[in-house]
Amino acid sequence: MIRTSKNLLLTLAFFLVFPGLICGQNYYLDDGGAGLNIIVIRPTGESVASEDEFVLDYIQNLIIANFKKYTAVKASGGISVSNIGKNETALLLIGTLSRTGNSYIMDLAVTDPSSGRRRASHRATNVRPADILSAQAINNGFMDVLKQINVNLSDAGIAALKNPSRDEVQAAISMARGTMAEKNNNPIEMLTYLYNAAAYDPGLLEATNRFDDYSKVLSSGNVGGSVINDLQNREKWKSILDEFDNFYRAHPPFILNFNPLPGQKGNTDYDNRTVIMEFEANFQEDISFNAMQKVFVSIATGLKNTKNQEVWGFITRPYRSPLFGGFRYYTVKAELVNERDEVAATSVFRVRSRIALLRNSLYADTTQKLKPSFTPIHIDTQLTDVMIVRIVSIDDIETEKAMQGGYVKIVPVETLPKAKARNLLALITRGISNN
Repeated sequence: MIRTSKNLLLTLAFFLVFPGLICGQNYYLDDGGAGLNIIVIRPTGESVASEDEFVLDYIQNLIIANFKKYTAVKASGGISVSNIGKNETALLLIGTLSRTGNSYIMDLAVTDPSSGRRRASHRATNVRPADILSAQAINNGFMDVLKQINVNLSDAGIAALKNPSRDEVQAAISMARGTMAEKNNNPIEMLTYLYNAAAYDPGLLEATNRFDDYSKVLSSGNVGGSVINDLQNREKWKSILDEFDNFYRAHPPFILNFNPLPGQKGNTDYDNRTVIMEFEANFQEDISFNAMQKVFVSIATGLKNTKNQEVWGFITRPYRSPLFGGFRYYTVKAELVNERDEVAATSVFRVRSRIALLRNSLYADTTQKLKPSFTPIHIDTQLTDVMIVRIVSIDDIETEKAMQGGYVKIVPVETLPKAKARNLLALITRGISNN
């Protein structure tokens, strides 16, 4: 007890001598809105395509997370205003996302339901989809609303909101996609995105718990719920098996990282006054592959536990999925852009992925380090002090659409992540799987 007291006194003395360290860790000033209680209603979508409706959950998730991380405001979620009583003591944050052509209009408003008085409002027009998915548009609206309800952020809080980490953004997006998949009764998609959300943000206990709960149900083999006969049970399992093949075919669990700053390849051609530029990239499995591994085990275990695998005609499933064995190739198109935003040169290259199955486990034989080069550019007319690489498409899908749709991830990074070592078991089974 004496030692504990001394430690406590030393800690208090430290912060009394260096009080700035306490404030420096806070994202807000004063009390941060400690007396406020806000219910964030899921935004209403107008002319939003069905495949983009997850964005509405994403906006709600991110705003709630922002309140909890950057303020002392008590925040929770709600489905609609009709579910909130007029004598509710909490303020309501209500939003609308309207699509107009290729952009959006985003409205946010904070209202006191007891009086009907509007406390804050924010309207942003010509919002690009990329500005929403990067959290920039949402965070700008969030900061605007905070000012109007007299919740003041510190410089650290403003800086963090203006430059959100990729992990917190991806966690919110994955959580929203998982929720939407659950509503649409797509369990494989739901499990994948819930796993991703928890991987990006381990503090998202809701994602972890929901993943664990449904994984246990799937592994038990009892996924019928209201199923009343053997035929319905078989159809339920067929749907799950088909979704596994179709989902991961349309959402390859791989990532292409590339350095957007090119370098020179070889020597300058002084006679023709041209130079060849190249850039670094690597291609390997993403965290979604870890989800795929766990989902596969749950499916294989659950189907076996039904004891009907042979009777239903699923004796080879999910082991002989078309996803396993052979290589899959992806065609990538890159552009070299100068300071005048002119495309100086292009490059087309291929990357490949392969998933191997061995002893009921999945392995990725994927890691590739690349140095794609561009066609020669003229020093006098095309080369500028700053040249940038941008990936235009993969398999003829525009990069932005590929990212929005959950295809192969494409991420620019100045320092490439360390390439993952190729799994020896996957390499050994290369010939076996291809036979």
